[in-house]
Order: sequence, then structure tokens, then C-alpha cells
Amino acid sequence: MRRALRQFGGLTAAAVLLVATDAHAGSEAERLFQLGRRASEMGKWATACSLFRESQRLEPAVGTLLNLGDCEEQQNHVAAALDYYQDALSRLSITDDRKGPLGLRIEAIEHRSGKLDLKLGDGAPPDSQVLVDGEKVPAEKRKKPLLLPAGGHLVIVTAVGYRGSRQQLEVVPMQTKVAQVWPGPPLEATELALATDERPAEIDREGRKRNLRIVGYTAIGLGVASAWVGSVTGILAIDRESVRKDNCSADNVCNQTGVDAARSGQTLATVSTITLAAGVVAAAGGLGLVITQRAAPASERKEGDTARNPLARTSIAAVPLPSGAAFSFARSF
Repeated sequence: MRRALRQFGGLTAAAVLLVATDAHAGSEAERLFQLGRRASEMGKWATACSLFRESQRLEPAVGTLLNLGDCEEQQNHVAAALDYYQDALSRLSITDDRKGPLGLRIEAIEHRSGKLDLKLGDGAPPDSQVLVDGEKVPAEKRKKPLLLPAGGHLVIVTAVGYRGSRQQLEVVPMQTKVAQVWPGPPLEATELALATDERPAEIDREGRKRNLRIVGYTAIGLGVASAWVGSVTGILAIDRESVRKDNCSADNVCNQTGVDAARSGQTLATVSTITLAAGVVAAAGGLGLVITQRAAPASERKEGDTARNPLARTSIAAVPLPSGAAFSFARSF
């Protein structure tokens, strides 16, 4: 008897745990559903679809399927919308009031949509990539016609070793358009070499020069800001010196105001000197980088190593001094 009671107790605990888990999943599904409704009201259809899909995964419901179909339809994804609507219709009972309006909505989608049957042309690589209106269409989806809104659609086909192609195809309501597509003509041997080589050393060199120019512009900005701070503190130091003179005698005997002004003025003067010097050095160094790392014209790049290495004949020197800064820049052309 005790053994039977223990077994019954274990089954009861498992049943309670299962109910609790289902209740938690249900509450989370409801929370996600409500968030999806709010996103729909704000017109954030992609977010709404993502929330509805997760809610449907946790707790399948016809209402969630209907909302999924609506948010997909709002994004013009008529094939996905039709799938959700038809799934919901199959779950509704005959007496459900939603069955009639849903059937009319499905019929309306079918009447304003057409199908595009894409066939890879002879000689096209089987692994060719096909994009319709910017969205990749996997090979398995191309095995049957694509349901699309009526109107024009851009089809791009690419493959390794081919130029690629772009076609504007028109889809007619309630009709199927069959179209053969190719990734374009094969690339010539020279084009393949350029596509795979692109002179990597030259590309790396230009990339380094571009990064150094960015550093140069940044340094100029910091230098100007530092020089401005130095100028402001210099003006304040002059003001403090004026206050000191007004509160000190000819023998340099000062009251407390004069003493405070002398101390703060000395500090401000030091800060002004340092920031001005740093600003000049940074701005000058940045200017040097921008000039020396400029992008050389094509005619200059053909002349040899001098154009490829502009720093070979360039010298920059910037040295802070107690009363300011010294900077020199020289380049031979």
C-alpha cells in the first residue's frame, strides 16, 4: 500500500509540474501576443510577425495565425500570408463566425496575386543565386512557382565566374509567368584575374594611407580644440594678473585677494602654455598627415616608388617649447 501511495504521489507531482509548465508557456505566449498586437498598431510589422511566431510556437492558436497572416500581408509577403490564413481556415469549425470573412480574404489575395515560375537556363550553374526584390530564393523554393503581388519584380541572378544579370519581370494577377534566367555571360580570364587579384599590395597601401588621413583630420580637430582652450585660459590668466596688480603694492605686498589672484593666474598661465603648445603640435602633425597621405592621381601612381611612398621625401618636426611650440614641415616634389 505504501509503495502504491508513493507511486501515486510521484504521478501527482509530475502532473502538477506539467500543468505549471503549460501555464507558464501559456502566460508567456499571451505576453508575446499582446506585444505583437502593440507592434502591429504602431506599424512595426516585421517585429509583430517575429513576436507572433514565437507566441504560436509556445502555444498554437488560430487567433495568432490570423495575426501572423495579417502582418505578412501588410509587408506584401502574400505567399506567407496565404499559408497562415489557409492554416487558420483549416482549424476553424463550420460554425465559427471568422470562417466566412477569412475565406473572402484568401480569395482577395489570390485575385490580386500572380505566380512567377523561374527556370535556370541551359548552361547556368546549379548553384546560381537568385534574388527576387532583394530577397534570396533558395533552390528548393524555386521548384514550384512563387506567389507574388501583381506588378513588376526585379530578379537578380549571380554565380561564381559569371557577370550576373538583372531582369524586370511583370507578374499578372491570377496568371503564372514562366521565365528563364541566367547569371549572365562567363567572365573572361583577364576579368577573373582582376576580380581575384585586384593588386592586393596596392589596395593595402591605399587603405593605410586612408586610415592615416583619418587620423590626421582627427588630430587637426583636437589641436584646434586644445588651442581654443589655451586661448581662453590665457585670457583668464591676463585677467588674474590685472586683479593681482590692483591688490598688490609696488613692493609686491598683496592682500588675500592679490595672493589668490597670483596663484590662480600662475596656474592658468601654465595651463594656457601647455594646451596652446599641444594644440599647435597636434594640428600641425595632423595637417602633415593629411597632406603627405593624400591619394595620388593615377598618372602619378604610374611613375614608380616616389608616388607610392610620399613619405620618402617628407620631413615633419613639431617640438613644444616653454613659451609655445615650434613646427616645421618640408617636402620635395
